[in-house]
Amino acid sequence: MDFAAQLHVLEQAQGDPALLALALVDISLRALPDASRARVRDALLAAAVPHWCDSPLLATLLQTTEEEASTLLGHLRSLACVEPFPARGADAVNVHEASRLPLREHLRLYYPDLWQTYARHARIHLEGNPEPYTRIEALYHLFASDTAAAATECDRLCEEFNNRGREYEKAAFSLTLKELTTAGWLPPPAQHAALLASLWVRISLGETTQLEIPVREALALSLAFSTPERIAEVQCLAGDVHQACGHLDQALGAYQKCLAMFEDLAAQAPANVTWQHQIAIALTRVGGIHQAQGRRGDALAAYEKRLVICQHLTTLYPANSGWQRDLALAYSKVGSIREAEGRLAEALSDYLEDLGISQRLTAQDPENAGWQRRLAVAHCNVGDIYRAQKNFDEAFASYQKSITISQTLVSADQTPFRRDDMLNAVWQYDLGVAHAKLGHIHMAQDRVQDAHTSYSKSLLTCLRLAELNPNNPTWRRAVSLAHSNMELALRRLNRNEEALESHHMAEVEMEKALELSPDNAIWREDLRKLRTEAKATEEAVD
Repeated sequence: MDFAAQLHVLEQAQGDPALLALALVDISLRALPDASRARVRDALLAAAVPHWCDSPLLATLLQTTEEEASTLLGHLRSLACVEPFPARGADAVNVHEASRLPLREHLRLYYPDLWQTYARHARIHLEGNPEPYTRIEALYHLFASDTAAAATECDRLCEEFNNRGREYEKAAFSLTLKELTTAGWLPPPAQHAALLASLWVRISLGETTQLEIPVREALALSLAFSTPERIAEVQCLAGDVHQACGHLDQALGAYQKCLAMFEDLAAQAPANVTWQHQIAIALTRVGGIHQAQGRRGDALAAYEKRLVICQHLTTLYPANSGWQRDLALAYSKVGSIREAEGRLAEALSDYLEDLGISQRLTAQDPENAGWQRRLAVAHCNVGDIYRAQKNFDEAFASYQKSITISQTLVSADQTPFRRDDMLNAVWQYDLGVAHAKLGHIHMAQDRVQDAHTSYSKSLLTCLRLAELNPNNPTWRRAVSLAHSNMELALRRLNRNEEALESHHMAEVEMEKALELSPDNAIWREDLRKLRTEAKATEEAVD
């Protein structure tokens, strides 16, 4: 193929990314006979259907021998749009997304039967492999060939991955669902199922403040095409977004709608344990808003109802690890109210129940990051009660255990604080909180320099979180608390000018948190105390 012929091929593509990718075959492999180049073009289209491809998979897609598939794969590797994919084996490649997505869309629009055939072949090839990444990939292809079955399978995988709590499985699932829901070709019921699963997973990964627009889409779809339980689920999601963005009154309204809907459904079918579980989830959300707005009695009533439901469900299904985790969280929530009311012995009992369940879950599945994170929080909660009881040695040991677990989780994440990756934000937050609490023990035992070191670690973590997501009110409040802790240590070290600056920064950050979450009564009280204490700090400097 001479230069004029190559130019003609490019002109024929007319800037279409899919046609340009196919044109690369004729240009890059111009020494091959026409029939061979045509076969490579077929292989490129087939290889663009899955996220990765090796010789056995390509053979299944094209219904050919592995020998021919291996030869075709060799030709594909010479193309600029194809790259090695060692995560799936030494033989594996993937078509770069910039070409893969246009090629898939080209197939779907102009050769829909072939597109669905390739999707079915890919799913058949992957069936039976228990690895999470192959099950996610199989679901991806099921959406192309049977959207109704895919919606059901999507729900099942979402529940499984969230219950197992393995963050990287959830992240891979979320990315696949995001690609599907932004593609624009799913029919509304399937779009809703994929979008809803994506939202639940992304919330569990700490991305809640980024989800306002997709939650609106999910709500519109649910009202138009979904069942009452789907509508109730989306109300819960909407509440999560409102709460994360600091709109507590709106969050409470959404949660109460969700709760009422599931209570109505459960009244019609009392034996439906899934709806009982959804009631428990909604009660936790409602209780959380009551607690944030200073209504402890209402919060405790909601938490205690949740605890009763969780105890009942785990009695019926003791092997359900996700529901065991929910029971642990239910004990923790009840304990948080009793702690706030000064009922320390009762709170300790609740927290120890949480700790015991969390220890059993992590012993059964040590690699589960979700269980490990629950265990780290449980150690911190127990440490709080010991500290309030002035049992400083036990408190120190509990906080140190929490730090060790959280540090392990953070260290295992190879991409900390990437701006497009919220995966480890909650782990970092837990680590920052535990360092601060360890600093409190140092302060109580007059190890002021050690306290300053712990508080500095906490402050650095909180600052980085706030930089990662400046519109997250929780991170802003965390920075405020970290500056307040630094102020305490600096004053004890007679570094009063620095203490005054830390106090000023604590006020500024708490004001920013309240701007983002104006309905939070607890935070408003925190700001009032900071402003009152400002005078004492200024007098110390004078």
